[in-house]
Amino acid sequence: MTTELDTDGVTVDATGSTEDGRSGAMLDARPAADVARVELARERSREALFRIAQPARVGRFVLLDSIGRGAMGVVYAAYDPQLDRKVALKLLSARAGASTAARERMLVEARALARLRHPHVVAVHDVVTVDDQLVIVMELVDGQTLAAWTTSGVRSWREIVVHYAQAARGLHAAHTLGIVHRDFKPANAIVGDDGRVRVLDFGLASAGAGAAAAGEGGEGPSNLASNLTETGAIVGTPAYMAPEQLGGAPASAITDQWSFCTSLHEAVYGVRPFLAETPAQLLAEIRAGNVQRGDRERTVPAWLRAVIDRGLAPRPGDRHASLAALAHELEREHGFRRWRWPALTATAVAAAAALALTRDSSSTSAAVEPCDGGATELAAVWSPTRAETLAKRFAAGSPYAREVGERVRGTIDARSKAWSDIHLHACQAHRRGGSTVATYDRQLACLSRRLGEQRAALDVIERSDDATLPSAIDVVARMPPVAWCDDPEILAAAAEPPAEPARREAVAAISAQLDQAAALERAGNLDEAAALAAKALAAAEPLAYSPAIVESALAAGRIAIARIARGQGELEAALRPLGRAEEVALSEGDLASAVEASARRLFVEGQLGRDLSARDREIAVVEALSRTPRCATFARPLLLNNLGVASMSRGQRDEAVRWFRGAHDALRDVKLPDIELAVIPSNLALVVAQPAERAALAGEAHALLARVLGPNHPSTLNVLSLRAHLTDDVTAATAFARDACDAYATYHATDEQARFSCAQQLAELHVAQGQTDAATRQLQILGGLLDATDPDIRVAARVGTAQLAAFEGDDARAFREATAGLSEAATLGHWWLAGVEGDLHILAARAASRLRRAPLAREHARAAVARYSDIAARNELAEYRRGLTRARDLLAELDVDVTRPGD
Repeated sequence: MTTELDTDGVTVDATGSTEDGRSGAMLDARPAADVARVELARERSREALFRIAQPARVGRFVLLDSIGRGAMGVVYAAYDPQLDRKVALKLLSARAGASTAARERMLVEARALARLRHPHVVAVHDVVTVDDQLVIVMELVDGQTLAAWTTSGVRSWREIVVHYAQAARGLHAAHTLGIVHRDFKPANAIVGDDGRVRVLDFGLASAGAGAAAAGEGGEGPSNLASNLTETGAIVGTPAYMAPEQLGGAPASAITDQWSFCTSLHEAVYGVRPFLAETPAQLLAEIRAGNVQRGDRERTVPAWLRAVIDRGLAPRPGDRHASLAALAHELEREHGFRRWRWPALTATAVAAAAALALTRDSSSTSAAVEPCDGGATELAAVWSPTRAETLAKRFAAGSPYAREVGERVRGTIDARSKAWSDIHLHACQAHRRGGSTVATYDRQLACLSRRLGEQRAALDVIERSDDATLPSAIDVVARMPPVAWCDDPEILAAAAEPPAEPARREAVAAISAQLDQAAALERAGNLDEAAALAAKALAAAEPLAYSPAIVESALAAGRIAIARIARGQGELEAALRPLGRAEEVALSEGDLASAVEASARRLFVEGQLGRDLSARDREIAVVEALSRTPRCATFARPLLLNNLGVASMSRGQRDEAVRWFRGAHDALRDVKLPDIELAVIPSNLALVVAQPAERAALAGEAHALLARVLGPNHPSTLNVLSLRAHLTDDVTAATAFARDACDAYATYHATDEQARFSCAQQLAELHVAQGQTDAATRQLQILGGLLDATDPDIRVAARVGTAQLAAFEGDDARAFREATAGLSEAATLGHWWLAGVEGDLHILAARAASRLRRAPLAREHARAAVARYSDIAARNELAEYRRGLTRARDLLAELDVDVTRPGD
């Protein structure tokens, strides 16, 4: 149905009846020469007399019906044949425009509103003059007034707050143009059939009426007598007026806030805050603070009561700083069990209300609030108080925690500044007309998501215990860059939110869950992250909104991969959601997400030994799809890298070089690469043959991680260790390894994986240099890891125990330890253990030789050559080439020594 409109202080429905039952004629408000009414009458007479039916028109507009009448004029539903759309025409009465000054003021404000495009303001399309009558052309909205919506069913305070927050954003948007509503009340806002709240009649009603009735001086108590019913109870406009208005002061943005809070109070409590029979009594009730709360008081939370009460403060200076600040209080989280205003729509609408404005420099006014870089929204997430609280938490931790704390604060500070700068520049560009509404909306939505991610990251960090607190740098450094919100290509690729408010809110809730899941994943809390991602995917499926399904499925698959890497979860836990993401993304033409899902799926299958040779055609298709511009930032480099990993796992060295080099080339064109892509130069370094190129690539990866994560972060130290693995000169390699291991010992002493890696690497380097004592110390550490939680580490620990036994001359024990490790490795079947197996075979061969079991020794020596040949063919780690040389030398020695007795 067509909405009921409140025209200038009197609500009318489609029949023309007023809110209190009086006829429109009793208002004595019709224009002296209502051109629309005359035109309708003329055409009806023509049809009755001559059976000739022609549409009634006002200018180019075809009149359909009268839908509202009030003191300011008549509102008609009409059709605009030029633009092929229905509109609402407001024809202002002769009385409303009697004053030349009033008419000019109304024209100025109407034209200003025509430049305002905001989701929570009824759009003014145009202002025209027909036969000297002012006609305002507005958006025609199907729906019901906010007043009717509130009383049409049982509304929870949460529903009411969500709807009124939208109205507050609409009011504030007009305030930023210097336009005051002057007559806000529930009847002057519409809840469209699409669920969106829009405010109407900004400034127009009171701009004219006040000028005509009060000589441009505003409405005082003496002008309000006509707004009393026969019983003397105040209705309509006066009941929503601020005390300063009742005292004769002009309307302003701060008086609009009072009217808004009166309306919100009435909706929430079921009664207006102040009741009286005359304006003077009403003013006295306000000054006395006699607030009415009705029988719903116990159901209203304390925070909401405080927000409303502040907006109803008798002194204007005691109210909220602006309606944007008030809306923020309505939208933000409150209480222990927090209800969430959807992250996407809340912040986006908040920013849009404050900033989605375009105005000419000639109309600039001191009343226009400046673009402020989203200061209010940002302060709710990152404030000096929160920063200091976190700093104290880190300062009380380990040396590494203190280092991480400084880096976390610096990262969040830099990220917040970038966020504010983009917010500010987007606002300024939009006001200058330098960006379209669509681009601006996408920027605000992007900024909203980035701020939601930052909120989730900080929440997770604050929940961290002392052991996991150092992972805080991962949580913040691995968030998507804020600069994406200033990238036209990335913005153009963003999906439009659902049109329906309920679905939009559900999608925003899913986004908030995924932000939290991502933060938990980066913090290493994979179980909780997996549960949240699964919950998000379950919620996304019935919504039938593809972007939410794809994002949730990708998150579930990504987290499952991380769990598999820890020895948790099953293969299908990753492959199922990744397959779903790929399927839905392809069906919707979202190539970037489809390619990412495929890249991750191929990684899992390749790492776990599945034969990908039958996938060559599929891989060729996915690779071709990845060449589109939208895949360039992340999906294509990731795909090429993962194909390289799959090729390396199959022993296809040349293919691995090709894929990794392609990934590295693609990465050069990415201005702000995701930190996940930092593995690409490292992976390429593993397979290229030229020592100088290997060194340069390893140095590139190390510098990138040191800059983003810090020099003592485990990932940074891992790449420093990799430089040792890739260096042929054992002396130089030992120096790299020693630096990494010293940092591990200082900052990550409890890291089992770090202890294993260092002991294994340093032991091999010392053995290669004949440094038995130094090697023994590392082998003792390695052998002490037989009870490690990681089965791969337990297998490698056998290298330590077998080598120690060999050093001690206990060949039988050395042989037992080596063969036990080989049996354990066989049960795991991991290709990446080939180097460890080569070491164990060499130790078994030497022990068997000394035990005079020559055939068995040659068997193990040949197996060592095979295992080292396999792993050395896949990458350029120097220890594998050294191991291969040792194995070949040993086999040659055993083959020559044919005189040794057999078993």
